[in-house]
Amino acid sequence: MRLSAMLKTRDVANWAGLWLRVDDALHNVLAFDNTADSRSSSGTQSWAHRDVVLDVPREGATIRIGFILTGEGRVWCDDVKFEEVGLDIPVTRNIEELREHPENLNFEDGTG
Repeated sequence: MRLSAMLKTRDVANWAGLWLRVDDALHNVLAFDNTADSRSSSGTQSWAHRDVVLDVPREGATIRIGFILTGEGRVWCDDVKFEEVGLDIPVTRNIEELREHPENLNFEDGTG
């Protein structure tokens, strides 16, 4: 499945983007991706296409989609599409890339 949209940002302090997640019936995450990497939008940017592609395993019971803004700023979205794609379209992230344990539980920003 592919979630795609056009995003526009103004004064985004950190980043803004899309996210897509597939859970099983017990709410275990089977697949997840967001555009926090080189596909994110930050600062002030004109309309730009962003997308996330994931395989949906047979055990998938729930598909969740969303937009995220981290830090201050504004983000607009348009032309949102959620569509089935063929196996010839590569996924944008594999579940193996997810961390096994939570990190930064004291919410420190790492700047000391």
